[in-house]
Parts: sequence; structure tokens; C-alpha cells
Amino acid sequence: MNNDMVYENHDFHFSNWNRQLNDFARPFERVCFKLSSGCGAIPLGIFLRHEYDDLDLDYHNIGGPTNVEGRNADVEESEEEADGVDGQLSVGQRVGCGNSPSSLPTSATTPDLASNKTLTHTSALDILHQTCIRLTGTSAALSFEIVEDKPQKFIGILTIQSLNGTKRTYKTKPEFANGSEAKGEAARIAIEMGALDFIRTGNPETHKKKNAELVARAKIETEKLEASKPADPAIQQIEDCCKEVDIKSDWINYRHWKNTSDHGCALRVGPTPNHRRVYSTDASFPRKEDARAYCARIAIDDGVLDYIKCLQPQTNELSSSSETPTIPLSLQEHFDALPKPFPINVGDKPASELQPINMVNSVLQHSKIPQLKAVYYWTTADVRGGLVGCVMRIERPNALAKTYIADPRFAKRADAKSAVCLLAISQGLEDYTKELQAAYEKKLPPEHRLLAESKIIPMLTSRSQKRRFANKPWFEYVASEEGHGCTLTLDLSSDSTQPDHRTFTVEKEYRTKADARLAAAIAAVKAGAMELFQFGDTRPPEDRRSCWQILTDPDLDEQERNRLFESQFDLEDQRGKKRKLKKGPEKDPGTECAVNVGPSDSEEEQGEIKEPNVSKRPVHVGQPHNQFPSRPRRQAKRQRPGPMPAPQYPYPPPISSPNYHPPLPGQYSRSSALPPKQHYSSPSDPYPHPHSRHHRPLSQHIYDDRYTAPFSGSQEGHYHHTSSRDEYSSFGQPQH
Repeated sequence: MNNDMVYENHDFHFSNWNRQLNDFARPFERVCFKLSSGCGAIPLGIFLRHEYDDLDLDYHNIGGPTNVEGRNADVEESEEEADGVDGQLSVGQRVGCGNSPSSLPTSATTPDLASNKTLTHTSALDILHQTCIRLTGTSAALSFEIVEDKPQKFIGILTIQSLNGTKRTYKTKPEFANGSEAKGEAARIAIEMGALDFIRTGNPETHKKKNAELVARAKIETEKLEASKPADPAIQQIEDCCKEVDIKSDWINYRHWKNTSDHGCALRVGPTPNHRRVYSTDASFPRKEDARAYCARIAIDDGVLDYIKCLQPQTNELSSSSETPTIPLSLQEHFDALPKPFPINVGDKPASELQPINMVNSVLQHSKIPQLKAVYYWTTADVRGGLVGCVMRIERPNALAKTYIADPRFAKRADAKSAVCLLAISQGLEDYTKELQAAYEKKLPPEHRLLAESKIIPMLTSRSQKRRFANKPWFEYVASEEGHGCTLTLDLSSDSTQPDHRTFTVEKEYRTKADARLAAAIAAVKAGAMELFQFGDTRPPEDRRSCWQILTDPDLDEQERNRLFESQFDLEDQRGKKRKLKKGPEKDPGTECAVNVGPSDSEEEQGEIKEPNVSKRPVHVGQPHNQFPSRPRRQAKRQRPGPMPAPQYPYPPPISSPNYHPPLPGQYSRSSALPPKQHYSSPSDPYPHPHSRHHRPLSQHIYDDRYTAPFSGSQEGHYHHTSSRDEYSSFGQPQH
């Protein structure tokens, strides 16, 4: 049988099979029929009889096999159960049974379907599903969402993705009682607005109707759309200025490494790679145009237009851009191309052993600048091969970021990140951090720091305690991303129940809490805190010099400065007391020092020896004068430690002692010095051993080698033990 006969008889056999399906077909054959009718296949006979162009084929207009005999009862029941509130289509509706697109007239066109007012929700859903299945083999291009806007009021949202990747979204009004109706209405609106042609060609303007509401859920960004929109005025100013001096401005777009929908942009302008200005934004903008416009405004605020105009005309040839490289660049080649000598002495190490990322981290950490960090973004080249570049931003709060860019010429991200770190160190990252350090030190110079630590804070503390006991300056700290701040509170009142607080605050612009504390103390003295302690709210005399003027006057020496403090701020009591402690009290001419008790040589020569006046109290040199005298102070005499006295024991001496006398039988068992315990000795023993080692408790054994004596001998019936400090024996007399 030839192929023509197969094509001609295809429709006959297909219709015959459909006719016999409801009579005696098995479930497997029914499933096969459903799959064949809904898989999107076109019979070859139909395809050859119609001279279709594959690109312009309107698949939803092609008629398929129809179910002439009707549906089986079991299939119809399953379809009715599938339709519910969730709006999901039944299997039979999607594969072409009943009111399906295959049952529509084969001569219907897209305009006819759009103008058909009797198009039901079920038919619209079937048409969309059938079209997607015949084009792509699946209906994944259709995405339905059912949203309950009001109680028992549902909204249907349909998102369609065409073959070229573009998307369109359609939604209904909140006027449907269930999700199934809202879903069908969304499908009908989509067909009326040309969704069938959009699925096939991706053209969103085909058969668009004005009476429907279109919601663009996914924003489509194409090159034509970008070119049609007018440029931002800031971008246009930079481009016009670059054209005047014939310099190309490089705009580098990048995305966030985690959230790829956030965009950032960098601008690089300059005649040579080593003489450029770079501006950038963080990756937090939803569109590339927004990021580029914001970057242009940052550059203009920083004076990029004046910089471009000052460029020399002879640098135009260097600014001409070359072709985009397609060969990957190694890290060693990039390092060799950097200006030499390198700012950091690396010796003869290759670039792979330099660890430039650690170098950058070390420079940032040693600067001790709050919230100074490096942020990296990746860029790609517009060529095949996947070349990667990197943008590094040195960020700090409320300040313009320092940006370094490594062009996308590397095969790996690790090489691109190391390359931009080498570039940053080569272009003076360490000098940049030193400038920031100098700016922070300028806010609190070293001489002011020393002045606050040594004089200002002790001075404020002394004046506060003089007003009231336990009254001290109170410091409160505030920290933020910008730095540390401090608030100094002074209490001028002498009554704790009625405080008089005065506060002095410095901004959050210091690196540490200690710097903020010193700055707050300096700010308090500059504002007249010492004058407030002395004059209160009254204005001091005009000819009087302030405390800050006295502290910072370079013409005053230390003695003159101290004299002014004593005279103006009543500080002589504290300083005078220190001098008295060092110098000691004045001596009474009629009183001799207690140490000098002998006559002098001159008195012996003249024969005049005077007795010391003992009626008066001796003065001890080096001790402060006691304002509340009481009885004379007595110094305890220090005694030298002498030999330890021999211990006195109420027990008999050892056998080796010359004072040893044998005791009477049972003498120590009746001794009042020893408590009668059952562990002394047995009654049957003729010579009891009250302190025998075997009969004494462990708590009474106190060992000391100084009082032990060797066993010198034994007598008949005698027991001797000399191992304890008490050195008891079964014989002997008590020492009286």
C-alpha cells in the first residue's frame, strides 16, 4: 500500500475508531484516543491537501477529528466532577471532547473568534490550551491565578509566554462568584486581545482591543524599547560633553549576585586606563535605565563635566575604543600589565601566590574606619565564550564609593575578583584609606586628644564633685553605620533632689566610643561648661578669658596656665593639697623631730646642750596634717621572729628521754587527760596501751618527724611506738 492511500484513508479509519469507541473499546484504547486527539499531531493527508507555510500556520484554525457519536457516560461524569471552584479544566475539555476547538468550524479565523460574542468561557479555555499544545506540545505557557479581591468576588489573571520568551498578562474585574468563571473570563479576554497570534508570533499588538484591561506582570525590556525612550537629561549632558572632546563614555551594567532582578551601573570616563574617573551605584534598581540615570547624576554632582572639559585634545587617539577581546586573559598577564613598581613589595612571587583579596581586606581592616567594606559585582562580555569581569566598590555610609573595574576578559570569577583587587592596590587603595584616616583624625587632633584625657575630663570631674558628693559627669554613647556619637550630661545643682542638668552632644562621626567621649568633653569646655559651674546662667565678665582659651593659648607656659586656672576657676585647693603632700607640714621652731634626738656637733663645742621639748607632740615627717586630732598615733613595734618554743605535752616522754620512768599498770587508762574510750586497751591486757596506733582513731594521729625517735630497744612485755607527734608509750610517767 502506497503513502497516498494511507493519507486518504486516515480520516476514515480515525472516524471509524471514534464511532466504535463508545461501544466496545477498552479503557486503554480510550486513553490512546484521547492522547492522539490532544497531542497536537496533524494528519499528513490534511497537511498535504492544504498548502500551509510552516511559519504562518494557524494551528487553532485546523479542524480535527470530531466526536460524532457523543461521549461515554463514564467520561462525561468524570468531566463534571473535575469542574469545580478551583477552575481546573476537565480532561475531556482539554483534549477536544464536547465543546472543544476541534468542534468549531474549520473556516473560523482569529478575527472571527475575537468578534464572536457567543464565545463561552469553556470554549475560550479549550482554544488556548489546544493552541499551546499544538505549537509546543504542552500548555505550560499558560499560567492562571485566582485571587479573591472581595468576599465571594474573584479575579482571574492569565499570563502567557510566547515562543520568543516575551510575556503578556490579562486580568478580569472582581465580579465572579467562583474561580472557574473568573478563569474562563480571563481566557476570553486574552483571545479578544489577540493572544492566539501572540502565542505564535510574539507580537503583542495584534488584534488589540481597547475595551479590555491589560496588566503587564513581567516587564519586557528589549533593545528597541530602550532605543525608543528618550535618554535621561543627566545622561545626555555627559554624552554631549564627551562628544565635544571626542572621548567615549563607558557604561557598565551589572546585577546583584543574589537577586538578579536588581541592577546597577558604573560610568568610566578618562583618556587612559590609568587616568580615569569611575562612578558607580549599588545594585538596587529595578531597571537598567534607572541605575544609569542615577549614576549620571552622581557623576555630575561630583564635577565630571568640568573634568571632561579639561582633558587635552591630544588624548583623543588614546580614548578610541578597541574591539571586544575574545581570548581569555590570565591573572599573571593582567598583573604584568599593571604599572610598576607595585605599591606593595611582593618580590618575585607570581600573581597566583600574592593573595590580592587578603591584601585588600588587610588594608581596609587596618584603617579602622567604621563600616568600610568592599562589595563585588560581576560583569559579562557581549561575546560568546562567557568571559567575566568584576566591579569592586569600596563603600562607607553617606559617602561616594570608590570604584575599581576589571574588564570582562577572564575565564573564571575568581581570576576576575583577584584582578580587580590587584588593580585597586595598584591605583592607590592604601593611599585612599590613609586620606580617610586623616579626615577622621582632623575631627579630633592628637593634641586635643591629649588635652581632653589629661586635663579636661579630670577638671570636669573635680568641679562636679565639688558641687555635690558623688556627682560625676555622665556620658551616653550612640552608635550607627556612620560612626559613634556621645552626649555629656553635667549636673550644676548642689541638691540631688533638684538637679540642674546641662547636656553637650557631638555627632555620630567618630571611629570609636573613646574618641566620641573625648570630643564631647572638648565640646563642653568650648561651650563654657567651666563658666557654668562658676557663674551659672549669668554672663561672665567680658575681660575674662575662657577655659578653652587658656588651655589652647600657645604663648602661655605651664606655670602661667596653672596660675590662671587657680585664680579664675578656684582650683588652688586641689593643687595646693598636692603640694602639701609632697612638701610636708612646716616645722615648729620649738619642736624637734622625733628622729633627731641627739645633740649636734655645734652644741657640743659650745657646751650648750638643750633637752628636747617632750611636752609637745612629735611631728612625723611625710604624713599629712590631721584636721581632727585625737589621741596620739602609736606605731606597733615590729618584733623579730625568735625561736619556736618547745611544745609542752601532758603525755609521758619517749623512752630515749632521760626523764622517762615506767608507768604503773593501767595508769594512763585512768588518766583524766585522756577520755575513757573503748579503743584504749583491753581489760585483760596487764599493760594497757591507751595511745597505741592500733587503738587510736585516725583523727588523733598528728605526724611530725621532729619528735620521732628510733626504736632503741625493748623490755620484756613492753610495747613501744614512736611514730606520732605525741609519741606515746605503754610505759612512762607523765611529765609534770
